[in-house]
Amino acid sequence: VLISGLVLIFDDTDDDTDDDTDDDTEIITVNITVEKAPAYIAERIEIGNISKDMTITEKSVSSAEIVVRDSDGELHIREHPTDKTVNLQVKLHIKRSSRGVQFRGNPMRVGTEITIDDGKVKFTGKVTDY
Repeated sequence: VLISGLVLIFDDTDDDTDDDTDDDTEIITVNITVEKAPAYIAERIEIGNISKDMTITEKSVSSAEIVVRDSDGELHIREHPTDKTVNLQVKLHIKRSSRGVQFRGNPMRVGTEITIDDGKVKFTGKVTDY
């Protein structure tokens, strides 16, 4: 619009890139599994606030399992000598819309990988349930 030599530019875009009107932000609890984590990573994962949109509320650690073949060719499941499986319960701030659940602007579903970095340790786990 030009008014007496002054140009006014109106920005009618919305900061929210989602055109849906049914958006709703909420906190949900998800289960995340970190497989084959080195022991030093598993030990450093702490319960508590990770970021403004993520809090680890529960943690359990077990030995990772591997498949080994014996001398007769039979397969057996054994504990890995050092690697761990870490199961986490995590509260996430998500956005729910007609396109589904999103975390940090990315679609989230079972199998989605989420990277967690608390400044001391960084690791990636898979969403196993929510």
